[in-house]
Amino acid sequence: DTNDSYVGELDEDLFKTEQEAKSFISALGSKGKVSSVETKKEHKKPPLLHNTNTLQIEANERYGYTLEETVSIDQKLYENGYITYPRVDSQYLTEDKKSEMPKLLSLLTSSKPFAKYSDRTSIPDRYFDDSKIDGHDAIITTDMMPKSLTREQFHIYDLVARRMLMAASKDMITEKTILLTEVDSHTFKSNGIRYLDLGWAELLDKDPEDKILPYVNQGDAVSGTYEVYEQTSKPPRRYTEATIVKAMENCGRKIEDEEAKEYLKRSKGIGRPATRAAIIERLVSSQYIERKKKSLVPTEKGMSTIDAITINEIKSPILTADWEKSLDVIELSPPADSLQELKKFIASIHKTTEKWCEEIRKNKVEQTGGNDLGVVCPVCGMPIIEGKDNYYCSGYKDGCKLSISKKISGKSITKTVARALIREGKTPYLKGFKSKAGKPFDAKLKLSQAYKCTACGAIQKNGKCYKCGSELEPTKGRIVDFELEEMN
Repeated sequence: DTNDSYVGELDEDLFKTEQEAKSFISALGSKGKVSSVETKKEHKKPPLLHNTNTLQIEANERYGYTLEETVSIDQKLYENGYITYPRVDSQYLTEDKKSEMPKLLSLLTSSKPFAKYSDRTSIPDRYFDDSKIDGHDAIITTDMMPKSLTREQFHIYDLVARRMLMAASKDMITEKTILLTEVDSHTFKSNGIRYLDLGWAELLDKDPEDKILPYVNQGDAVSGTYEVYEQTSKPPRRYTEATIVKAMENCGRKIEDEEAKEYLKRSKGIGRPATRAAIIERLVSSQYIERKKKSLVPTEKGMSTIDAITINEIKSPILTADWEKSLDVIELSPPADSLQELKKFIASIHKTTEKWCEEIRKNKVEQTGGNDLGVVCPVCGMPIIEGKDNYYCSGYKDGCKLSISKKISGKSITKTVARALIREGKTPYLKGFKSKAGKPFDAKLKLSQAYKCTACGAIQKNGKCYKCGSELEPTKGRIVDFELEEMN
């Protein structure tokens, strides 16, 4: 490559202000030297075959299909005899499938979409392992070639077929380079990559781009210029159907309890391939979450429900690990003892459920009778409590008048919204408000300084009294106000 320029980033802590960064680079010299060049070749093996989860994830990422849509489509393909059973955990095949694979691959590559992959004729031994199969093996195509498919069916069949052809492909080979440049004792880092052989990645139908660094040697002198760019930390991305499945499957990774972590790893997390789609649909239909484009977003109802559940065990994946442990005891017990262990397990669930229900009922009663909301008044610092019709400051006896109605312009104000309003002084835009004429509108709620009319005593925002037109004076309080969103 004739290009002899490259970009390096300072391998040090970020600067807090733009001025700090500009002052730093103005003091740097323009001359530097290459302090290190490390190049290594990497072989990346093809991915494993599809199971239910990986197929749902790829279908969501590539085509935006929901988990439930993928379940419906692959079920139809299975019923028509085009793919194997699609409700599976395993990504491996049984040993006896080895003899079938050359024929299946030959059939695939004899069809027009896959004709250019005719050199894929066999699958390595690592894909066959009876010990890693529980019930059914990975999802693959059958010897029945589809005659006519809908657009959606072709998409799912194509994903299954391509994953099989990837398994029959060579490794992807890359050459990665890390180049370090030293300027005035400061190190700038540059990363480069060349794709020497796409191998199985050729079936992705999207060629990755090389990022080529110039050929330099350690000790070479270089010169350059500097730029400052702003980088802000971003909040975690919203879950999509693809990422929520990964999170459900890997929910034990951040748990400190090593035994629970091991059980969750063995059981592959929360839910099963056949149930995860139904779990998401149930949450959507119950209005605990909603779909916004590809994202899954919690609703106010969902967030307030989480707040209302004070029993941490219900909200923790450790509960799943504990149940898996009990089921293991039942399975591994001698026949004479297993029935007794099963009865003990069911009895413990009944007892625990009764205890939880009682606690939830008790908590519900407390909430309606003046429960502490967990935030303090921005006016006087006293705790905010929940009443029957509003959230109000516990310092009301001392004259603090902060109060937020539980219903504003036809919209129910949940504890989550009330907390956000009290903590931040403003909420995000909320849906569900209605004007007096019944027209829906979106608005932010915000806390404004409260003023009192010197003549009639009406509480309102600054300006002139809306009742009598007299002058106002500031009070020890805040009132809830609207900030409307312009409707399209």
